[in-house]
Amino acid sequence: VTSAYSGPLYEGKADTYGYYGMRNIDAPQRFGDDSFFEFSWGDSEVRYTWQTLTVGFGTQSIWLGPAKINPLLLSNNAAPFPKLDIGLRRQSVRVLNYYLGDVEARAFWGYLSESDYFDTDDSNDHNLLTGLTASYAPSLVPGLTLGIHRTMLSKWSDMDTTSIFTLLWPFMENSAGNDERDQRASVSACYTLPAVGFETWVEWGRNDFSPSLDFILRYPFHSQAYTIGARKSFSFRWNPLLKGELLFELTNLESSRDYALIGWKPTFYAHHIITQGYTNEGQWLGPGIGTGGNSQYLGYTLYYPKGNSTLFVQRVNPDNDYVWYLHADGSDSEQRSDEVRFRVDLSFGIKSFYRLTKLLSVNAGFVVTDIHNALYESSSESVHTYNVSASLGCTLSL
Repeated sequence: VTSAYSGPLYEGKADTYGYYGMRNIDAPQRFGDDSFFEFSWGDSEVRYTWQTLTVGFGTQSIWLGPAKINPLLLSNNAAPFPKLDIGLRRQSVRVLNYYLGDVEARAFWGYLSESDYFDTDDSNDHNLLTGLTASYAPSLVPGLTLGIHRTMLSKWSDMDTTSIFTLLWPFMENSAGNDERDQRASVSACYTLPAVGFETWVEWGRNDFSPSLDFILRYPFHSQAYTIGARKSFSFRWNPLLKGELLFELTNLESSRDYALIGWKPTFYAHHIITQGYTNEGQWLGPGIGTGGNSQYLGYTLYYPKGNSTLFVQRVNPDNDYVWYLHADGSDSEQRSDEVRFRVDLSFGIKSFYRLTKLLSVNAGFVVTDIHNALYESSSESVHTYNVSASLGCTLSL
């Protein structure tokens, strides 16, 4: 599959293993020709807490927002990376003895690394991830939680005493150094009704600033992405030890329509200066579905005393932006041929978790994926490719 951008990909291993879509993304489609072994510290950290103040250092994954499958900004999809965070744990807010609700906030800084399958420039192998998140649960609406989240990528070599505080400035354009840094922001809302076992959520984000409030009002959808979802829990009268949960989540990361007028070829997790894109060690920092596509997930989980099992189906259009920009400047006949280039991955799977002891647990999974039109070809009849994935693991808690 050729790149949606004209010209060659970066020299080196990216020519062989690199991402097929946008040039400015370190997301290898294959991590070499041989099997490999990786070691990481996983979700490990050292933390100190005093009253509501908390400070931590380690590699524990950061999950931002209420989404359960595809959060827009940060998840546990990428390889763990070293980070430092400081913030306030959940704290009640009172004015004149009147309870206004609960607040929570956290700022963090992470050390990101390039994979071995991107460019050959050793001077740009690391980036700084700066993040800021805050949540508020108003007392007037029990069960509602509102959140605002913001992340920024900058070159590690450009880090100074001011860059780590850039996100504290509210305006994206000026604080980003005229687009020298790569920012994303999102707002979220989650509403829970514990009495009926129901929860719903939405996260809406952007990865580019707007030049004015007038522009925001005229077209607020510029560079947007969103995730919406809901889940419902069930109990069983015939066995009170069992619980069920139905989960649905829909995610859209496709580029906004106004880019067709501008002439750029963007996608949500790419940047023209931070050339590795929104990745760490070649894996997406946000949702596992990657950039420029959409996802629909439906799953049912059965909880039992020592674990849980989930049956799920998921439909994914991986990187529709690749199709939008493949022949954006080509002839009418070329663009018409792109109408059928879309790829879809249909996955059916089961995964289970079981706790053997208080310290030792095991997990397993089995997923079958039916890939339609894997190479984005301009053919009205899809070629089917099948992928089978099996996993088995264990966790020892110390």
